[in-house]
Amino acid sequence: MNTKISARRTALAIILASTFAACASAQTCRQVVVASNTSDNLLAFNPDGSFDHQFSGAMAGNCYMTYGPDGHIYVSDTATDAVYRFNGRTFAPMGAFVAPASAGLNDPQGLCFGPDGNLYVTSAGANTPKVLRFNGATGAFISYFVAVGAPMPGGITFGPDGNLYYVCNTCQDVIRYDGQTGAFIDLFVKSQQTDSPKRPRGLCFGPDGHLYVTCASIDDCVRRYDGQTGTFIDFFAIGGLNDPLDLAFTPWGTLLVSGSLTDNVQEFDAVTGSLIGTFASPGEGGTGAPSGLLVLRAPADFNADGFVNADDYDAFAEAFDAADLAADFNADGFVNGDDYDAFAEHFEAGC
Repeated sequence: MNTKISARRTALAIILASTFAACASAQTCRQVVVASNTSDNLLAFNPDGSFDHQFSGAMAGNCYMTYGPDGHIYVSDTATDAVYRFNGRTFAPMGAFVAPASAGLNDPQGLCFGPDGNLYVTSAGANTPKVLRFNGATGAFISYFVAVGAPMPGGITFGPDGNLYYVCNTCQDVIRYDGQTGAFIDLFVKSQQTDSPKRPRGLCFGPDGHLYVTCASIDDCVRRYDGQTGTFIDFFAIGGLNDPLDLAFTPWGTLLVSGSLTDNVQEFDAVTGSLIGTFASPGEGGTGAPSGLLVLRAPADFNADGFVNADDYDAFAEAFDAADLAADFNADGFVNGDDYDAFAEHFEAGC
């Protein structure tokens, strides 16, 4: 290691010792990405709801988003029947991760990475398998995880039990499939029950372990269900939404919900469900018919555990010493002292 790099590592260690507490708690750099179907762009907002910038690739009908194990952003595109990838720190487009119409992918909607590290994508087109599994590192097709004949899909997520949860747009069920085999387990939330979700679109498990589902019909709200039994708990978030699509909990204690027909993103208290206000207004930064939402990780959260702390310093230093491209922090194609400087700047700021 040359003298300059050694000096940078010494300086970074000093930063680590002097700013640890701030690094562990700062949230100001954790931006929110909103997929705008009107402009076919991805829009980055700051935690206070102020618009920052927009970025895009070759998409023409973006929909849902998810994070990959590599820290990059993955977006399903309903117009090209592909999944695109963006650098999770610089937002630079990285091209199609899943090629258009790969293995019959048609009208992709929800997507998520599973416990096995692979990518699962729903396919809403007629007569197609409804969940396809792709290699999480290469994007190559692996298998049809949920077969033809399953109901019309919306969002998907893996639950705390390791199984796959799948909302049905047309049948108002939340269906649970075995997380390893894709075999049907049960109707976790049944359409026959009084408080079943009406035209469900997106879903996620909250910090309390319960299941939250956006309902785009009748009451335009987010309903909460017991995370273990599927029993209805309450109408959790209501206000200022028409055709809510996706939802995301933030590290600063709120719940964001996109309203595709109100052209906005609303913000609710993550504990009480009370409406806080409008996070992204109609037209702001190009916001129109918003669909997917994604709360970004702090760039210096190198090991993607949700915190910026000594573990990230160690992980970055290890990658740097190995000349691993994961340490190309400024995404210029090289691993050198500039990456150490860039990482140190974010680390010192706690983000």
